[in-house]
Amino acid sequence: MILIGINYKDAPINIREKFYFSSKDITALEKEHLKFPFLILSTCNRTEIYFEKPNLKPKSLKAEIDKVISILTDYKKLAKSEMIEFFYIFFNEKAISHLFEVAASLNSMIIGENQILGQLKKAYAFSSKGKMTPYFNKVFQEAIAAGKKIRTKTAIGKGGVSLGSLTVDMIKTIFKGEKKLKLLIFGQGKIAREVLKNIAKLEIETIYLITKSHRKKPSPAKQKNVKLVRLEDKMDFVREADIIVTAAAASEYVINHRECSNHLNNQFKLRLFIDLGVPRNIDPAINQMEDTLLYSLDDLRENINLNYSKRINEINQAKLIIYEHIDKLEKWRIKKSFFEIYLNVEKQIKSIDDERRERYLEKLVFFKKDLPENEAEYQKKINEIILFFLNENISLEINHKDTLLISNSFN
Repeated sequence: MILIGINYKDAPINIREKFYFSSKDITALEKEHLKFPFLILSTCNRTEIYFEKPNLKPKSLKAEIDKVISILTDYKKLAKSEMIEFFYIFFNEKAISHLFEVAASLNSMIIGENQILGQLKKAYAFSSKGKMTPYFNKVFQEAIAAGKKIRTKTAIGKGGVSLGSLTVDMIKTIFKGEKKLKLLIFGQGKIAREVLKNIAKLEIETIYLITKSHRKKPSPAKQKNVKLVRLEDKMDFVREADIIVTAAAASEYVINHRECSNHLNNQFKLRLFIDLGVPRNIDPAINQMEDTLLYSLDDLRENINLNYSKRINEINQAKLIIYEHIDKLEKWRIKKSFFEIYLNVEKQIKSIDDERRERYLEKLVFFKKDLPENEAEYQKKINEIILFFLNENISLEINHKDTLLISNSFN
């Protein structure tokens, strides 16, 4: 398995938003450019592509990775030379370990956040899993299973920092003790609902909510002070609001500098914009306007760092669960690899015209008992088969991509 990715740790939001891939983008890539099994996970904090290229030599592997990066950057019309510094590339065990940490939200900007597992499940459902090898498929199934277990068996997602709580903290900091504030929220997804849930802790006079459908009030927008407004009237409510929070799935700015310049001039009113979208929902040039503060996801990171130390016990429990599932995955891989070799040898034995054939088949059944679960047991079993048939003067070929024993023949 190969992983190529960028995330919030090294790539700022202005880079991440350029390298964001929608479902439409992924469909186009699969149809026109990437003719092999792959999975793309693209969220507000990361874009990662996982794919398989078995049996490639180091030089060929490097060329293949370079080719995939070129396809992705060309598709997004980005200069590869400018993007390359932000990429990380992992192989096999490192790529798998990283995937499990992503599924467990240990690699998230907010440790324990509850969105990444759903995003990974969606990416897996949307991927070309029908074309994946059984092992590639199993890796994602096991990572998702580990993520689910961590959510239920640990408290990693309970009582921690969230984008909703960070938004509330930011409002408290900027508008200390102020009453009768007015808030405008763009969006109807999980982040917007999370903000609504947390905002109930504040004394907000009125909450204006802009969604795709202004007729239906999404849960948990059940507060009496929540009013649904039309998108076409947005600037009237941006002008009225003290706080504007955006968490919309949009490819273009939902609030731009030109609109704000025309509608907000000469108001002499402090206005806080919090942009939780990737790609960003708010034109960053707005931050240059007087009496205006704009914060993006990256600006909130300073308040997130405390989350790690507070949740160290849950993190350790989550890692133990990850180790269990990776161990389970490795045992599955070894058993499957051995069984494929076993079937290959069985097929060869059945094809020989020898009176000893039945005895050999009975011996093979003996080798199949107690399938190996680690590399040492695996190699021992393979060597036992090799030695037995070598002593019987039987010529066999063992050729399997997952073993170190490639193309050995015995006479």
